[in-house]
Amino acid sequence: MAGRPRLYINAAEKTRAYRERQRQHTSEFEEWAEQAAEDMRRLRRSVIVAQHRGDVLALSLRTENLTDLMQDLARYFYGEDAAPQTHR
Repeated sequence: MAGRPRLYINAAEKTRAYRERQRQHTSEFEEWAEQAAEDMRRLRRSVIVAQHRGDVLALSLRTENLTDLMQDLARYFYGEDAAPQTHR
């Protein structure tokens, strides 16, 4: 009785292929996470520069940590904060 053709010669080869797929996935995720972190740092620096220029929106954003900055931006663009408040 014929079944599915074997993809791997033995269990060791199957395990090796699995570990290689996991390593590749982890590597791709790490690259994405590093890029996202750099983008967030760049955004924070840009907002701080804009605050020094007196930009009204930038002055309404908290920049102590990225979570607060992102919450303030989301709130602003969802229309929850119609009148910007000065933070720093």
